[in-house]
Amino acid sequence: MLLTYCERADAYFERIIVSSRAFALGGAFVALADDPGATVVNAAGLTQIRSLSVLSSFDIPYDISDLQENYLALALPAKFGVLGFSWYRFALSDVTSEDLFTFAYGRDYIRTSQDASLSFGASIDVARVAYSSVYTDSKTVVTGSLSVLLRPFPIIGMGYSIRNLGQPSFDWVLGDGRTVVKTTQTLGVAYYWDRRSVFVYERARAQDGKWADRVGIEVHAGKELDIRGGLANGDVTGGVGLTVSGIALDVGVSGHETLGLTYHFSVGFAMPSKKADGLPNG
Repeated sequence: MLLTYCERADAYFERIIVSSRAFALGGAFVALADDPGATVVNAAGLTQIRSLSVLSSFDIPYDISDLQENYLALALPAKFGVLGFSWYRFALSDVTSEDLFTFAYGRDYIRTSQDASLSFGASIDVARVAYSSVYTDSKTVVTGSLSVLLRPFPIIGMGYSIRNLGQPSFDWVLGDGRTVVKTTQTLGVAYYWDRRSVFVYERARAQDGKWADRVGIEVHAGKELDIRGGLANGDVTGGVGLTVSGIALDVGVSGHETLGLTYHFSVGFAMPSKKADGLPNG
């Protein structure tokens, strides 16, 4: 199945889930994007990060031991904006591997004392795909993305991201062997209720040109505990998050009627910030 990617217009890293939180929310994260995973999902969301932050995640897809999927991201606030860097790796032993390196930048255009804000972001992606058993070769392309995050009110967030600008291609076979990495778009809205819960809805246009809906809800069950659930492409997702001494531990799970369960795990940490952020999802 994975080898067919060289004949299709997509690659596995186009299905990247950056964290267990996003995973548990059905992948609906473009309107939240408030952790280092924003580097890939919506670089404009990096402006919500107030101190040096790190995120690491991995999953166990369908209990297949030969599959490896890992993600590492770093966000660094600076006087001129917020910088983000991430590395995503997917590998199937002795068959294929995919690496996506992302360099991102987010900056506020408007931010008021009433928590209204308008932020913009951009990123450069370096994508590498390698096949071992058939092609014994690797290819690398460079592309980019643009994104925006708007909070007209403290209880509303709206996000938009467009990726793979320029539509680069992997040339695997001489002649008509190009695999075009097509432009994708995602837009979403988040509704925050009484600081205790948030509902997110997202609509995404994938590389096959089809639009898909994703929804998720997060409930703050306590100062340190979050409970999440979501729905994406007919699959139900769920998970929990626990924050202990500034370290966020998250677990997400999703079920597929044929392939079984996928478990996703994340660990995040943010340095203490002297500046109050005033964000709705504090």
